[in-house]
Amino acid sequence: MRKIKLIRLKSFNSKPPKTNSLATNMVLNTTWLTLEQARKYTKYSKRQIRRYIKKGQIKYTRRGRKYLFHYQWLDAFILGFGKKPTVKQLNEIYILNKRKMIGA
Repeated sequence: MRKIKLIRLKSFNSKPPKTNSLATNMVLNTTWLTLEQARKYTKYSKRQIRRYIKKGQIKYTRRGRKYLFHYQWLDAFILGFGKKPTVKQLNEIYILNKRKMIGA
């Protein structure tokens, strides 16, 4: 089984926003996934992910010609929360990911 290489990019803003939100801190401190890594994570094909991008259903960002995604954005899409999940929904995703990592 091949390991996935994660990419960490510097934030565009010099100062992070002042907030105590668990969800906001979670998004700011994550690694970015490329399209290939998102394909492996979601088990959708690249073509299908590009269709969802074109329809505006998956949140993403671009760095040059590359599409980049957060785990939380992909989880929100898979769970049906849409492109702009609420803080409550992001906290739910955080808890689910934490349980996944613990193995509970």
